[in-house]
Amino acid sequence: MSNYKQIGLYWGERSILCVEVLGHDNTRILSIPVEFNPDKIMPPQLPAAANKAGEVLKNFLANNRIQADDFNVALPSKDIIFRTFVIPWMPANEIKGAVDFEAGKYIPFSLEELRYSYHVVQQTEDSVKRLRIIFVAIRNDTLETYKNILGNAALNVKSIEPAQVALIRTLTMNNAIGESEVGAIVEQQDTSGKITIVHNRVPLFVREFQVRLPSGTPMNPAQAEANKQNQFVNEIRISLDYFARQDSALAANKIILISDTLNHSLVDQIRADLNVADVLALSSKQLIGNKDAININYIAAFGAAVFGEVDLDLNINFSDAAKRSRGRKRKKTAISFNVKAVLPALLISIGLVGGILYYTQSKLSQTRAEIAQLKTELGDKFVDMDTETIEMQNAKVIRKQKNYEEVRIESAIAHFMQEIPPLLPDGAWLDEFRVSYKETGFIDKPVISINGYVYDEVKNEQFRLVYRLQKGLQESPVFSEAFENIDLLTTETQQLEGFDVTYFKLRCE
Repeated sequence: MSNYKQIGLYWGERSILCVEVLGHDNTRILSIPVEFNPDKIMPPQLPAAANKAGEVLKNFLANNRIQADDFNVALPSKDIIFRTFVIPWMPANEIKGAVDFEAGKYIPFSLEELRYSYHVVQQTEDSVKRLRIIFVAIRNDTLETYKNILGNAALNVKSIEPAQVALIRTLTMNNAIGESEVGAIVEQQDTSGKITIVHNRVPLFVREFQVRLPSGTPMNPAQAEANKQNQFVNEIRISLDYFARQDSALAANKIILISDTLNHSLVDQIRADLNVADVLALSSKQLIGNKDAININYIAAFGAAVFGEVDLDLNINFSDAAKRSRGRKRKKTAISFNVKAVLPALLISIGLVGGILYYTQSKLSQTRAEIAQLKTELGDKFVDMDTETIEMQNAKVIRKQKNYEEVRIESAIAHFMQEIPPLLPDGAWLDEFRVSYKETGFIDKPVISINGYVYDEVKNEQFRLVYRLQKGLQESPVFSEAFENIDLLTTETQQLEGFDVTYFKLRCE
């Protein structure tokens, strides 16, 4: 762990939770009474409320002598947009365009209104390569409000990240979740819960839910607690079932239950009702090493404090510091060398170059002699024909020969061509259908390249048409039996006779 003091802040509705990491198993926790919820404040009143919150935060830190070079902030999941979707495999330079298009289908905001980042995971299913996208965003106005408060408090902010990422960092430090595990992190509070499904320590799914007692039904404390526990387990089941429908390839095989105090009764019910054997119960006191940490959100504050101490595949930073670090130019490195050490090698190189030049000159003289002898043997037959004309005639003969060789009495690809027209969506047409053959042992296997265009008045729908064609090919019995991979190689927006169209390339092999 770093030698300098690290401070993490979790932004709650009624307070900001502060964790000061002083060293291994040495943390100081504080609850700062800053009540600020942008959702409950009218827009005209936001600047004044942000100024007041910043002053309260600044004074509290000063009065409690909390100082650090850097502060790291974890924002609550209510302000964060998490979406996961799968797109066809494509080159890295084309991914952003596809992500922007797909994200627009799942998010009720324009991308211009968001500060967003995404993480790409390559996966192969049924021999088809795809890209899983984890899309994480926050509204620009919400982020700016938080940054204004932190600025009014005169804090140097190193990182601003989703609380779920900070939580995963804390669990990773405590070896509570493995690198390749598919786990469900369940946070239990008095009247609410939250579930985060992770794979390779990357959040794929986040859902919050409420647990309320039915109104008008009298219950004793034991009955009320049992009712809440049943609701809680049922909400976990709903979340797991929903995620399984979205992604059948991944299923949570471990549940990590986090609560203020260990609830062994709930652990037993989860194991029995959800048929999950691996259920790990942890408290906030255990995870951050402080007996006074009775609020599970301290876990996210701790995870924010140790930002940069744990390597995660997914690192999201919405702070201005992240922009500055990306914009820094790489320093030039001066190169020095020892002249005495280089000189012998240089002399040897000069000798080698001289030998090569002598050999080349002798080969050139030999070639000229062969040309002169050939002219003598041919006589005047081709005297008036220049080299360019001879090369053109030679190429013409080669083309004819190749065309004759490719003539087939019965085409082996006719059934592929017959399959294409029904699969073409309205607005799609082919520009090229090319077949080549790849040598694989005794049998030459066909490789088909399908290039074309799609058009729709709604520009974003053009990408959907391309994906529909690819999916149709993948589900076609004719194509799926003949080819292991049916990949979308590229999509590109082009202008064709004044219309915006999308050009695509598909490859079947």
